[in-house]
Order: sequence, then structure tokens, then C-alpha cells
Amino acid sequence: MQPLLSICIPTFQRADKLRQTLNTITRQTCFTETSDIEIVISDNASNDNTSAVCSEFQERFPNKIRYIRQEKTIDSHFNFEQVLRLGNGKFLKLHNDTLQFRKEQLTRYIALLREYSDQISLFITPYLPPDSSKKEYHVKDTNMNDFLGHASNALTWIGSFCIKKEDFLNLDIPFRYWKKSLPHTDMILRIVAGGGHTLYARYHFFDPGEFIYRRYKFNHAEIFGQNYLGMLKEYVDSGLLSQAAFELEKKRILVKCIIPFYFDFFHQYNAVKQRHYWTFTRMYHKNLYYYFLFAYIAFYYFCSNIIPLHQLCGAIKRKIYNYKKK
Repeated sequence: MQPLLSICIPTFQRADKLRQTLNTITRQTCFTETSDIEIVISDNASNDNTSAVCSEFQERFPNKIRYIRQEKTIDSHFNFEQVLRLGNGKFLKLHNDTLQFRKEQLTRYIALLREYSDQISLFITPYLPPDSSKKEYHVKDTNMNDFLGHASNALTWIGSFCIKKEDFLNLDIPFRYWKKSLPHTDMILRIVAGGGHTLYARYHFFDPGEFIYRRYKFNHAEIFGQNYLGMLKEYVDSGLLSQAAFELEKKRILVKCIIPFYFDFFHQYNAVKQRHYWTFTRMYHKNLYYYFLFAYIAFYYFCSNIIPLHQLCGAIKRKIYNYKKK
């Protein structure tokens, strides 16, 4: 019998985190008492005890967990593609090896997926901490403008991605944009542009996780200001996405995803130096608000770098974040 959902987990060198994630999945009622879910793990040639962890769970849940190990380390995006192709479920969910489901929220996830499974091609679930004040809701979108208004930057997060297997297999070169680090975003946009319906659910499915100090190794202006907006611009040019919807998304991305992380006011996000802000944000050069925001950036950057203010503020923010997690 085909499972409804394959949870596809690419992993590399994070055995302890993977164990925690698998625990949060396998303790859910819908996993233990039904055949709706399978777990597929693709190990990118880890040399820690990832294999032992997976063997342990396979013994506990035979026929529900499959594990493969690459012979040698490959680009992570191709490991993502491999694990998706291995899934047997009607839907394939790409799942971070550090992403933990909250108690019985996978059961909620499955219930929504089952209700809409014959009507949708995609199920998008943004990452939201449990203390978010934003209202929970779900909606089935039928056009690109409405979809972008709901999903926004959730399109760029790997953990939000869930696609009907039939649609995934029908895509021509699904990972064609792997060099832009957003092949999953490209797949989502192609399916929506082709008329596929999307279920978007703003629920608290996931645990916010531990705050990881200076974790990001990519350039936020490049990923969001150039790559992501560049993908959207293709659909504006083809007439499938309105200019108004695109401009609104540009503002959201600049304020929420580019400025706070690129400039990293409290020196807590970036593991590498961010460069070429002007070059990677060229799509904003004709927008007046882009220049007004430089005053905000300059003021905030100056204030946050008065030593030890930035260190103190960063430490306080991390303490609060990790406290709320408990």
C-alpha cells in the first residue's frame, strides 16, 4: 500500500540532531498507528555515527524507515534530489535533519494533507515559532499572485517543501537551479505557473529549535535579492505574476530577509563576511524606499557596534530565544 507521505531527510554529519528529529516523527500517533508515513534518509557519506542512528530506528520501525548512504560526498542539492526520488509516498516532503515536529503536529499535518490530497500539487508550511502572534490558518491558492501573497519567503525554505510525487516526476530537470541554491523554489513556481493548486498552512507544526550562533554561510543579498527575486521576475516578464505583487514581495524580502541578516546588527547570524550589497540588490535601484532605508541601516549599524553593546544585545536575544524554546 502506497503511503500518503514520504518524509525525505537528506543528512550529513549531524547524527545527534538527526536522532532528535527522528524521535519527534516516530513518537507521533499517525506514524505509530497508521501506514500513512514512511521516512527516507539519504546520508551524504557522513563519517560520524549517522549510520548507527538510522540502523537503530530501522530496527524499531521495520518497513517504515529506509536509509541509503552515498559512496562519497556530493553537492547537497543532489543529495536532496536523490532522497526525493527514493520516496514512495503520494506526496514527498523535503525535511531538514534538524527540523523537529511539535507533539502531535505531524498528525495535524497528515490530516490536512489527506483532506486536500486530490486537489493540490503542493503543500507549503512556513517555519513559525510557537509564540508567534500571527493567526493560524490554511488556504488553497489557485493563482500565482494569491499564492505569493501567502507564502512569500516560505518558498525559499527547504523544510516548507512538499510536492505530489506525480508532479515532481513530471518536471523537466527539477533541480535545474541548484547553483542558485533554490531549486525547490523553482519547482514550486513552475508548478503554480502551470496551474497546480497549493495548500498553504500557517500552523505551528515545528519546534523553533536551538539558536545556532553564526550559522549562515551564504550571502543573504545574493540568495534573496538576486536569485529569489530573479526567479520571480521571470514570471512577471511572462505575465503570470503581476508587477504589483512582485513589488510588494520585493519590499517584504528587503525588510525581513536581506537587511537584518546581511548587516547582522548584533553579529550573531553570519559565519562568513557579507559582500556586494549594491550589486546583489540591483533590482531595488529604482525604488526610493531602498535609499531611505540606508539611513535606518547606518543608524542601527552605528548604535549596535558601540562595544560591548552589540555583544550584550546579541547575548540577550539568544538567551530569550532559547528560553522560549523551553
